[in-house]
Amino acid sequence: MITSLHLKNFKNFKNADLQLGPFTVLVGKNATGKSNIRDAFRFLRGIGRGYSLAEIFGERYEAGARVWDGIRGGAKGITYQANSTFKLAVKLDIGTYQPINYTIEVKTDYEDGVPRIANEFLGYSDYSFDFKSESSYYQSPTIKVQLPGGGDYRKGHSEDINRERPILTQILNAPKLINRFDDNAKELKKHVQAAILSLKSIRFLDLNPDALRLPSFPGQVVLGDRGENLSSVLQDICQNKERKEGIVFWLKELTPLDVTDLEFVSDPQGKIIVSLVEEDGRKTLAYSASDGTLRFLGLIAALFSSNPGQLYFLEELENGIHPTRQYLLLDLIQRRATQQNLQVVATTHSGQLLNFVEGQTLENASYLYRSKGTPDGHIKQIKDFDHIQDVLENQTLGRLFEAAWFENMVAFDEDSEDEGVTTNITDEKEAVAR
Repeated sequence: MITSLHLKNFKNFKNADLQLGPFTVLVGKNATGKSNIRDAFRFLRGIGRGYSLAEIFGERYEAGARVWDGIRGGAKGITYQANSTFKLAVKLDIGTYQPINYTIEVKTDYEDGVPRIANEFLGYSDYSFDFKSESSYYQSPTIKVQLPGGGDYRKGHSEDINRERPILTQILNAPKLINRFDDNAKELKKHVQAAILSLKSIRFLDLNPDALRLPSFPGQVVLGDRGENLSSVLQDICQNKERKEGIVFWLKELTPLDVTDLEFVSDPQGKIIVSLVEEDGRKTLAYSASDGTLRFLGLIAALFSSNPGQLYFLEELENGIHPTRQYLLLDLIQRRATQQNLQVVATTHSGQLLNFVEGQTLENASYLYRSKGTPDGHIKQIKDFDHIQDVLENQTLGRLFEAAWFENMVAFDEDSEDEGVTTNITDEKEAVAR
């Protein structure tokens, strides 16, 4: 699990930290940075997929087909206030005694326009079991990477690595490391592989009804980001009786349909499309299902899939969901995140949905905002707001969000830091809390 994300000079974040749990909800006004958090996760996913920096920023083609759309704004638009570098860092909990820390710093303003690694690090907490590059800002195609000692290299050794690609996805092919079989080398390889898998398994659900309606070939068991392969993913899930019953249960809860079964209809090409069977025998093919029902099916398919991502990012979770069913969707995500050991990060503008956020999900919810008069984005966990526990005894989170309570509390905090403040900020904050 990714337990934290640090952003420095990335998009509108000068220096910010996001704490993550199994289900993390992000709230805030428009232009506060919620989509920029998504871009940070997309950048990390590009690393996990083995792309070069230029491909991550721009586009990636395989066999003539575009498989990657790049990062909004490209290399020129990724840094805060036209800085020359940006840094992203994640902490990964892989079930070992200590978490893995992974950091990448990229320089984007070279004369030739090619972005390159300035620094990259993988290690345990503050210890030196790691690979670490020597900070290098000069224009050079390679960078020396320091590796831990072991085997024939008691004091460690360095490798020359291409700076135009993330080191993480190159290091396992480093010539001197390949033939090392000492314990340190084995541990390093194991944790590099774990980090790559964690980043590669980040997925983004931007479910599109047209893509969800497309038939697919049996055996295609990975749900596309837009919902491609929905029918074949559902067919694979339904091979397991318990998971099929779970899908039927949630469909009945989340939609007005009285679904009792799922069938899969084949076309002349051998592709299949899902059909929803109701108690009265009526059948509805995905072709004819409503956009909202299809979106539910897509979310259910992602959460019940036998080949799920380790982290799903969902923008505007409430899209297409009737207000009276939003609490059920939250319940579904919270249960599956706990049961399946996966993560969900979701943004929302819905006060109605936030009314049902509680327990561990509330513990992990964060508020995004911008400093007064600057583009600088900030992230603050909701549990860290003054008086929040007392306030939530009488008000829901959604009501506080709609009433601009968080904005007022942030404004008081910023005013208290200004010089020449004569009002009693503490008293005013307590008054707002009451």
